[in-house]
Amino acid sequence: MILFVVTEGVNYLPMPNVSPSLAVRVYWESHDKFELKRKSQWFASVFTPHDELKVERDSLLIGSFLGGEETEIEDSTVIQVEAKYLAGN
Repeated sequence: MILFVVTEGVNYLPMPNVSPSLAVRVYWESHDKFELKRKSQWFASVFTPHDELKVERDSLLIGSFLGGEETEIEDSTVIQVEAKYLAGN
């Protein structure tokens, strides 16, 4: 999957060129397992209240995240940013 972001008239292509400040504007909620496969990149907040969140090796996650069951991060780079859209914010 390739994800593109368009905000305020600026088109950021491809997703790896997006700045961390844009990650706070994107929110993903899953009621199942969320897995970021090996060597993937994710720029957004992730909320999995009823299942696990897994980030496989050599991945990059920039955003906020919360797993309801279990959170597993394997040898990856994770940069926490402020969550704008998660419950309680």
